[in-house]
Parts: sequence; structure tokens; C-alpha cells
Amino acid sequence: MRRVRANRRRLLLFAAVALFVVVAAFGIWALSRRTPKAVRQFARGNVPSAIFVIEGQEFSLDSDDGLDAAILHLKARPGDPLLQEKLAEIDRSDWARLGISLLEKSECEFPPFQPAQIPEDPDWNEDPFDNRNWQWQRHNFQWLSHLLAANLQTSRPECLARARELIEDWIDDNAVAWPPSEMSWHDHATAIRVERLLDFWTLWKPQADSDPAFTKKLLQAFRLHGEVLSDPDFYPEHTNHGLDQAYSLALLGFAMPEFQRAGHWRTTGKERLVNECGYAFTSEGVHKENSPGYHGMLLNRLA
Repeated sequence: MRRVRANRRRLLLFAAVALFVVVAAFGIWALSRRTPKAVRQFARGNVPSAIFVIEGQEFSLDSDDGLDAAILHLKARPGDPLLQEKLAEIDRSDWARLGISLLEKSECEFPPFQPAQIPEDPDWNEDPFDNRNWQWQRHNFQWLSHLLAANLQTSRPECLARARELIEDWIDDNAVAWPPSEMSWHDHATAIRVERLLDFWTLWKPQADSDPAFTKKLLQAFRLHGEVLSDPDFYPEHTNHGLDQAYSLALLGFAMPEFQRAGHWRTTGKERLVNECGYAFTSEGVHKENSPGYHGMLLNRLA
């Protein structure tokens, strides 16, 4: 009888361990699916070199000569009027105040939340308010707009320098198979982040050759975001998130036409924009949310 009970206990223990292993494996698999396929491939180094096409000639950003040629070309070509116009939209004194606070006191503030102290070297999983919206704003780079506004309003180079540090830190910590936050590659945060990185690029471009290693990392981040946003599995069709994704993808393709894949980004983004607008607006041109504020916001975005 004792032997039967002992065998039963062993079986129960074995079943419990097996169940734990299965649940843990499923949890790991589910978490990995949160990371876009392109990011997982990038983290494994399983991606081809980023290629720039300049006057019909291909340059790999992985070679020193290719990177030098790309930076020289980008610095020489005229600025994009649309990006300059977008930059003017963030030249705001209220955002500049928040940017100075981030620079001088390491306080990150996303109204209506109170200021929060952030480490100089963040882990990007900080969540002082236990709030997904706060994390979402952080990973869509709202703080970057604050620092850029501070740079525009005060001409203090430290603002751009701190922005550069935080962008590089975010790339290092989040362009990985296991990013630290569920918002790292949130479908909407990713779309908005592209726009804010392009704002940064407009100010960084004149000095891109001062730090070629970072410029390479930034260009590779643009390429990675383009691949993430163009992936149909990442695209939430017929949502405001999908509309913003389509806009950002098309914008990236137009702003960085030298990327070998830029034509695909432009075409995909424009096709999705047409699709999203056809779904979101009635035949009379009224947004189906029936919200005047939302209607005006989207019309301003698409103008």
C-alpha cells in the first residue's frame, strides 16, 4: 500500500512539473510573439545589410565606405519641406519647458501625469504610475518632442545631445528579442515614434558626420521601423492605429528615399492610407467616429 501511495505521489509530482514546463513554454512563446518578426530577426542578426541607393549605385551601411557615402549624400541634399514643416509644429514653449526639466532634473512629464524621476540610464520598463498610457507616451517618444522643442526654443546643444543619448539607449535596449516593455513595439507607439525620430533627424542631419557610429545606428533603426510597419501581420487594419501606421510608413519612404526598400514603404503606406480613409470617412467626407474633434484632427493630419 505504501508503495502504491509513493508511486502516486511521484506521478502527481511528475504531472505538476510537466504542467509547469508546458505553461512556462507557452508563456515564453506568447511573450515572443509580442515582438514583431522583423525585430526578432534583427536581434538575431538575421537580416541583410541596409542598402542605400544613390544615383543608381548601391552602398551598404555595414561598410565604412558605404556609410561615409550615405552620410555625405544625406548632408548635401536639401532638407525635406514636409519635415521642416513638421518640426515647426513642435516649436512650443510648453514642450520646451518639459524638455528642460528632463535635461536638468531627469524628470519626465506627460500631462496629465505628474513629473516622474527617470534614471540617467533607463531600463525602459519604468512605470511610476502603473499606467499603460504613461508607458505608451514614453515609448512613442513624446519626451523626444519635448527635448527638440527645448533645443529649438533655447538653442542649447545639450538638449540635442541628451536626445541622442536616449535614442541610442532605447535602440540598444528595445531592438531585441525580449524588449523590456509591452509598449516597446506597440502598434500605435511604433507609428508615432517614426515621426518623432524623423523630427530628430532634421536637426541631427547637419552634424551626422560628427558621430558616424550613432548615425549608422539611427539609419538602421529607420530601416527596422520601415520593415516592422510594412509587415501585414503588424498592421491593424481599419483602426486609427492602422491609419497612423500607414501615414508614418509613407512618410518614412518619402523622407528616406535612398533606402533600397523605400519604394515599398511608400507604396504600401499610400495604399493603406487610401484603404483607411475609405473605411473611416462617409461618402460625405465625415469621419465615422462622429466626433468633431477627431474629424478635425484627422483632416489636419492628412492635409
